[in-house]
Amino acid sequence: MINYFGEDIRQFYSGAIALVTGASSGIGKELSIQLVELGVTVFGVGRNIEKLQSIVTDTQGLMGQFIPFTMDLSNRDNCEKVKEAFNDKLTRLDILVNNAGISHFSPFEGMDIEDYQYVLNTNLLAPLHITRLFLDLLKKSNRGRIINICSSGAFYGVPFRSIYCASKSGMRTWSQALNLELKRFGIKVLCVAPGSTQTEIFSNSLGSAPKTHRNPGKVAHPKKVSQKIIKTAVSSSGELVISLSDKMILLLSRVIPSVLNKLIKYASASEEEHIYSGRQS
Repeated sequence: MINYFGEDIRQFYSGAIALVTGASSGIGKELSIQLVELGVTVFGVGRNIEKLQSIVTDTQGLMGQFIPFTMDLSNRDNCEKVKEAFNDKLTRLDILVNNAGISHFSPFEGMDIEDYQYVLNTNLLAPLHITRLFLDLLKKSNRGRIINICSSGAFYGVPFRSIYCASKSGMRTWSQALNLELKRFGIKVLCVAPGSTQTEIFSNSLGSAPKTHRNPGKVAHPKKVSQKIIKTAVSSSGELVISLSDKMILLLSRVIPSVLNKLIKYASASEEEHIYSGRQS
């Protein structure tokens, strides 16, 4: 895998220290493994200790190191615990990856307050808390990077994903502002829309989507998505939209949102039937 990256990329990451949230599966897991292979010490945060420990095993003998830490980031106190645990083991930070997230499938009127608060806490407030806690360390780095894993749901509201879209839209605009604020400190902020990727986000979501939504068209492997993120983060900031479909959604949202609205309404018709007819698929 390391031969996939050029010498300039390997030099940038060699010896760096990274914190990756949502590290136990999907993009977070693959990013962690590839960073360790490049010589990065990765402090990986996730909710599943067995999956985190498997990454320790998978990365043994590589140039870097994976340090697992089990924590649910859905409340601010737990974010503070991440900082305390990090400080016990490491003294600096170069790369922060805000990847932890959760989806949902439900009409807004049917969501419990606790459920939509949990989605907002995990997807939006946790990245804010974590970034604020680690910003002083990132400012001291000569290669400070913040990588926020977002979604095309940030570009336009999707029916029955309203809170998820709200959280990702918030992450996107926050990333845009943060990128401008932190330029003076040499920190690059990259907001990533990875497109449909082979992750566990649908199986772990609140509420059950119909199968047509759980398997949306062409799905990318997290290995390829992670390679693109690692390459781009070296020299670029702002926004990285990986899939062609997400690029089209972004373009339509800017140029002819009425067309996008009709397409989304058409695409979500089976989901609307799934919810309001009471049938399961």
